[in-house]
Amino acid sequence: MALFDNLIADIGSRFNLGSKAESLLRELLRFISDDPNGVAGYLDKFKAAGFGDQIASWLGRGAGPALSSSEVEEALGLSAISAIGRKLSLGTDLVGDAIGYVTPKLVGLLTPGGAIPTRLPASVAGFLGGAEHKIAQVHASPHPVGQKSFDWVFPLALILGLTGLAYFFHQPKEPAAVTEAAKETPAEPAPAPAPVETADPAAHEIAAALTALKPGFSGSELVAILNKYRINFATGSAEIPEGSKPLLLQAAGLIKQLPASSHVQIDGFTDSTGDPAANVVLSQHRADAVRDLLIGAGVKDKILTAKGHGNAEDKGSNRHDRRIEFSVQ
Repeated sequence: MALFDNLIADIGSRFNLGSKAESLLRELLRFISDDPNGVAGYLDKFKAAGFGDQIASWLGRGAGPALSSSEVEEALGLSAISAIGRKLSLGTDLVGDAIGYVTPKLVGLLTPGGAIPTRLPASVAGFLGGAEHKIAQVHASPHPVGQKSFDWVFPLALILGLTGLAYFFHQPKEPAAVTEAAKETPAEPAPAPAPVETADPAAHEIAAALTALKPGFSGSELVAILNKYRINFATGSAEIPEGSKPLLLQAAGLIKQLPASSHVQIDGFTDSTGDPAANVVLSQHRADAVRDLLIGAGVKDKILTAKGHGNAEDKGSNRHDRRIEFSVQ
């Protein structure tokens, strides 16, 4: 829908989600609408997690920095993020980072003039694919405070009772043997969560290795896997290929799990063609591009350093051609 078109395009491009960007936004809106207090309840979760100051910049403006996946998890809970990830076959860290990025902007759209709405607009309810979802219960009651109307209870009970009797007397009876067999049939196991999707086939093996890292992994284990992958920059370009972005976003989620004292260096390299001085500048831009993507995914900027080396360390080898290497201190 028009209200969210720009936001969907933004997160789709930033997180390489493609058509899943719209689905992710729809699932987040459903999560908000399912809260008894709607937008207010959603914001209360972030207030309770210590983000009250940031919320003020979201209302009506959608301003403020993106939240990291771990910060979103602190506010919404891992189970909520994982549930959305399973529905969309996306990694939990990627979903958390996307929600952290979209939340300030989405709240800005839902709170025109800085006012928290009492109901989801009909147009937004249509985007969810159903009848209007209530966002909050703040309405003027037609009855005095503390008094409720129960005029509808008796007719409803009568209808439900008659429906139940009709169903009881007219439903077909299954043979007892079939019923018992059905009871003994074990339920199918739930499917395992899907790995992080990568558009670059060469990244599949690396993504699987990152997923297999055990809790408490070391920085050296992480970079050893990352350095097996080559970000294949185009000649003369510092633009990260779209196919490499999902893997870097997965790496961002893992970097955020390293000890707080860790420091990650991102080294950029070029091939041996071209002017050496220009190659140093180009390699710096490549390292900066990777650093910026990681920061955008929620990694704290103070633990990341980017440095360009040109082709100074090639020494006749193609090992460093147009690539990025990571190291952890």
